Amino acid sequence: MRVAGTVRIPPTARNVGAATLRVRLQDVSTADAPATVLGEFQTEVRGTVEEMASIPFSIDADIPEDWQGCLDVSAHVDRVGDGAIHAGDLLSTASHPVSSRGQIGVVVEVQVVR
Repeated sequence: MRVAGTVRIPPTARNVGAATLRVRLQDVSTADAPATVLGEFQTEVRGTVEEMASIPFSIDADIPEDWQGCLDVSAHVDRVGDGAIHAGDLLSTASHPVSSRGQIGVVVEVQVVR
Protein backbone atom coordinates (compact mmCIF):
# COMPACT_ATOMS: atom_id res chain seq x y z
CA MET A 1 0.00 0.00 0.00
CA ARG A 2 1.10 3.55 -0.63
CA VAL A 3 0.53 6.70 1.39
CA ALA A 4 1.49 9.95 -0.33
CA GLY A 5 0.92 13.62 0.25
CA THR A 6 2.59 16.77 1.45
CA VAL A 7 4.05 18.17 4.63
CA ARG A 8 3.05 21.80 5.09
CA ILE A 9 5.40 24.21 6.83
CA PRO A 10 3.56 27.14 8.47
CA PRO A 11 4.43 30.61 7.12
CA THR A 12 5.14 31.72 10.68
CA ALA A 13 8.09 29.30 11.03
CA ARG A 14 11.53 30.80 10.76
CA ASN A 15 13.70 29.63 7.87
CA VAL A 16 14.46 25.95 8.17
CA GLY A 17 17.92 26.07 6.59
CA ALA A 18 19.16 22.47 6.34
CA ALA A 19 17.15 19.76 8.10
CA THR A 20 16.02 16.15 7.88
CA LEU A 21 12.34 15.50 7.12
CA ARG A 22 11.00 12.21 8.46
CA VAL A 23 7.44 11.13 7.70
CA ARG A 24 6.31 7.91 9.36
CA LEU A 25 3.43 5.53 8.81
CA GLN A 26 2.63 4.09 12.23
CA ASP A 27 0.38 1.50 13.83
CA VAL A 28 -1.28 3.41 16.67
CA SER A 29 -3.74 0.66 17.61
CA THR A 30 -2.51 0.02 21.14
CA ALA A 31 -3.45 2.64 23.74
CA ASP A 32 -0.76 3.78 26.18
CA ALA A 33 2.01 2.14 24.14
CA PRO A 34 4.54 3.49 21.66
CA ALA A 35 3.45 3.44 18.03
CA THR A 36 5.05 0.86 15.74
CA VAL A 37 6.70 2.33 12.64
CA LEU A 38 5.54 0.42 9.54
CA GLY A 39 7.13 2.64 6.90
CA GLU A 40 9.17 5.81 6.67
CA PHE A 41 10.09 8.52 4.18
CA GLN A 42 13.23 10.50 4.89
CA THR A 43 14.92 13.27 2.93
CA GLU A 44 17.21 16.21 3.47
CA VAL A 45 15.50 19.57 3.01
CA ARG A 46 17.01 23.01 2.63
CA GLY A 47 15.61 26.44 1.95
CA THR A 48 13.40 29.22 3.15
CA VAL A 49 9.91 28.72 4.55
CA GLU A 50 8.48 30.00 1.27
CA GLU A 51 10.54 27.51 -0.77
CA MET A 52 9.51 24.62 1.47
CA ALA A 53 5.87 25.55 2.14
CA SER A 54 4.73 22.16 0.82
CA ILE A 55 7.11 19.17 0.73
CA PRO A 56 5.94 15.99 -1.06
CA PHE A 57 6.35 12.52 0.45
CA SER A 58 5.51 8.92 -0.44
CA ILE A 59 5.64 5.82 1.78
CA ASP A 60 5.24 2.24 0.58
CA ALA A 61 4.44 -0.41 3.18
CA ASP A 62 3.46 -4.08 3.07
CA ILE A 63 0.14 -3.99 4.93
CA PRO A 64 -2.75 -6.39 4.24
CA GLU A 65 -5.94 -4.74 2.94
CA ASP A 66 -7.92 -6.39 5.73
CA TRP A 67 -5.73 -4.74 8.40
CA GLN A 68 -7.82 -4.12 11.53
CA GLY A 69 -5.46 -1.71 13.30
CA CYS A 70 -5.30 2.07 13.28
CA LEU A 71 -2.78 3.67 10.92
CA ASP A 72 -1.54 7.24 11.27
CA VAL A 73 1.03 9.48 9.58
CA SER A 74 3.35 11.80 11.50
CA ALA A 75 6.08 14.22 10.41
CA HIS A 76 9.20 15.70 12.01
CA VAL A 77 11.43 18.37 10.47
CA ASP A 78 14.60 17.67 12.44
CA ARG A 79 16.93 20.69 12.40
CA VAL A 80 19.67 18.94 14.43
CA GLY A 81 19.43 15.65 12.52
CA ASP A 82 19.67 13.30 15.50
CA GLY A 83 16.06 12.05 15.55
CA ALA A 84 15.30 13.69 18.92
CA ILE A 85 12.82 16.55 19.27
CA HIS A 86 14.43 19.93 20.00
CA ALA A 87 13.16 23.50 20.32
CA GLY A 88 12.94 24.94 16.81
CA ASP A 89 12.08 21.61 15.15
CA LEU A 90 8.76 21.29 13.35
CA LEU A 91 6.43 18.46 14.40
CA SER A 92 2.95 17.23 13.49
CA THR A 93 0.70 17.50 16.51
CA ALA A 94 -2.63 16.31 15.08
CA SER A 95 -3.76 12.83 14.12
CA HIS A 96 -3.59 11.99 10.40
CA PRO A 97 -5.37 8.62 10.06
CA VAL A 98 -5.03 6.70 6.80
CA SER A 99 -6.67 3.66 5.22
CA SER A 100 -4.95 0.27 5.05
CA ARG A 101 -5.74 0.35 1.31
CA GLY A 102 -3.43 3.34 0.93
CA GLN A 103 -4.18 7.00 0.52
CA ILE A 104 -3.03 9.77 -1.79
CA GLY A 105 -3.33 13.46 -0.95
CA VAL A 106 -2.60 13.30 2.79
CA VAL A 107 -1.75 16.74 4.15
CA VAL A 108 0.39 16.77 7.30
CA GLU A 109 0.76 20.17 8.93
CA VAL A 110 3.69 20.71 11.28
CA GLN A 111 4.13 23.25 14.07
CA VAL A 112 7.23 24.77 15.61
CA VAL A 113 8.37 23.10 18.85
CA ARG A 114 8.94 25.75 21.48
